[in-house]
Amino acid sequence: MGCSGLDAAVEISHVAKQQFHHKLYPVIPKYHFLARDPVTNDHIHSLLHSGVVIQKPDIERFTEDGVIFKGASEVTKADAVIMATGYTWGFLFLEDNIVVHEEDMFNLYKCMFSIHLKHATLAVIAFILPFGPLFMIAELQCRWVAQVFSGKCKLPSQLKMAKEVEKRYRYNSSRYSPSEKMWITYNIAMN
Repeated sequence: MGCSGLDAAVEISHVAKQQFHHKLYPVIPKYHFLARDPVTNDHIHSLLHSGVVIQKPDIERFTEDGVIFKGASEVTKADAVIMATGYTWGFLFLEDNIVVHEEDMFNLYKCMFSIHLKHATLAVIAFILPFGPLFMIAELQCRWVAQVFSGKCKLPSQLKMAKEVEKRYRYNSSRYSPSEKMWITYNIAMN
């Protein structure tokens, strides 16, 4: 469950007669602590505790006027269903070979520079999911990009950048759950 789904459940609780929050059932994580981004909402706990938002299993199928949850046989009437399914990260506005995404790995050196460009003329800022504040990291990225674009700082060879991308991918694969997000810890990003 992501932030948008939690926020939608909380906001709907103010006007809907009854809400079902199926992704919180059961509330047992599949991965170790901090293997995924921490997702919180200030109000969801009290709404669950008070019964305003009710935990339900996944939806097995839709009917004409509601849903049938997995493990249930009766129809639960529903006026609306919000599918907070997340999103796919991508760069549809760029040519396919600039920012390559394969096997949950983006080919961005230091999470910013494409390793496939001959010249450093494109940088992706804040395309990361840090464990720590994003804006400070983004500011530091902007400063470094300005140095690269002005010629005051040079990027390593494509081979060295590719090795660094692979190293970060292996580290992330060992620490975090499978995801296309570019996880990064605050201290590594600020280094």
